[in-house]
Amino acid sequence: MALKAVLDKLDGLSDEFRKLYVERDGKFYLDVEAVDGWNLEDVRELKSALSSEREARKKAEGKVGAFGELDPEKAKEAIQKLEEMKDWTPDEKVKEQIEVQVAAIKEKLQGEIDGHIKTVEDLNSQLSTHIIDNSALAALAKHKGNSKLLLPHVRQMVKAVKDENGRLIAQVVDEKGGPRISMKQGSTDPMEIEELVEWMKNQSDFAPGFEGNGASGSGAKGGSQGDGGGNPPPPADLSPTARLARAHKEARTT
Repeated sequence: MALKAVLDKLDGLSDEFRKLYVERDGKFYLDVEAVDGWNLEDVRELKSALSSEREARKKAEGKVGAFGELDPEKAKEAIQKLEEMKDWTPDEKVKEQIEVQVAAIKEKLQGEIDGHIKTVEDLNSQLSTHIIDNSALAALAKHKGNSKLLLPHVRQMVKAVKDENGRLIAQVVDEKGGPRISMKQGSTDPMEIEELVEWMKNQSDFAPGFEGNGASGSGAKGGSQGDGGGNPPPPADLSPTARLARAHKEARTT
């Protein structure tokens, strides 16, 4: 038997159910204890307020929809501008029309320019990656390095820069992003990628990635601290020697 929330009288109810109701203002209300937000309340005013709010929202959306894709704020500014133009002379009106057209043309051109700049930036990024990878792959192939394992590490130490002629070239950089100087005796020239790869070949972290080198590498020098002869240490996030050696072994067996 479902109990009604409100009764005008308790006639017909047993004493057991009569105890569940309390009298207020001449009516009998089911006495319910609130649990986790659930309660017996008069929601008529709440429903009325919700209905009014929905109606107001519907009217507001209808007004906004009348503008289509036009920004309401810009529409308001345009109306204010028209009010100001009522007292303008013909020359002032013509001048305003010209300024509006010029502003629209500038906005369109700026959008096109921004699009072209984005395209150029994307192309430069692709070209830079192509130049770095080509130079790195050639050096790794010459020294019999596993490109699948070593190319990502070479990329971390190389970036594309413009030379004196404005052409993009691959340049070896140090930890701060500046050009790394060659370690050749008496040289102050920037280090070339082939020299970088040759240096990597003699480092215990990278030696297993070169054909003919073991886990320790014949004559391998230093690890994360360089070779003790002024050679810069590899980046701190390089894979451990054992992991690189295992990956190299798996790559050779596939």
